[in-house]
Amino acid sequence: MSLLYPELLLLGLPLGWLLWRSTTHRSLRFFLRLAIGLSLLIALASPHGGGSVQGRDLVLVIDRSRSMPAGTATRTSELVDLAREGMKTGDRLAVVTFGSQAVIEQGPQTDPVFEGFQLEVDPDGSHLSAALDRALTLIPENRPGAILLYSDGEFQGELPESVARRAAARGVRIDVRTTPQESEADVLVERLDLPSEVGVGEPFQFQAWVR
Repeated sequence: MSLLYPELLLLGLPLGWLLWRSTTHRSLRFFLRLAIGLSLLIALASPHGGGSVQGRDLVLVIDRSRSMPAGTATRTSELVDLAREGMKTGDRLAVVTFGSQAVIEQGPQTDPVFEGFQLEVDPDGSHLSAALDRALTLIPENRPGAILLYSDGEFQGELPESVARRAAARGVRIDVRTTPQESEADVLVERLDLPSEVGVGEPFQFQAWVR
């Protein structure tokens, strides 16, 4: 068995000292409280095992929507190369890309090589929640893992908080690598100024702020 956050076990020292100082009689209750405290610390340290399972999984989630800048494929290749440099025995890397839908561009591999995007996605959309959910399914329950999201932060559909909570419950970390948006060819309706109340059939004026 291994621990995902073994440094949390250091909290056992102040915990034991606090229990020792707060308990005047070293009875069975003291040792019971100590055992419960240590059990909670071990649980927080996220033990994981699984027989011969070794290594960690990293899933790159790449935004391929139309709002992303040019050169996303090149940047993805750089991220894969950087991840390979830090891989250890048993580590695996996978790539998920998304637009209106999420696809598995590359399944978990111990020796990943990215040769560009092979699957088509609809760029007129950005279904972030589906992409994170697909990435989470690629990490088995008995393996530690992490997700790295490369996106401009724009998305459609349901909010990704529910997927993030499920990932946190499993100890799967989600990191974000952001990229600035390209605004040269983008059109944004900032706001509409409308009257607070009009009668039925009554003409009215309004202002639209477009950038």
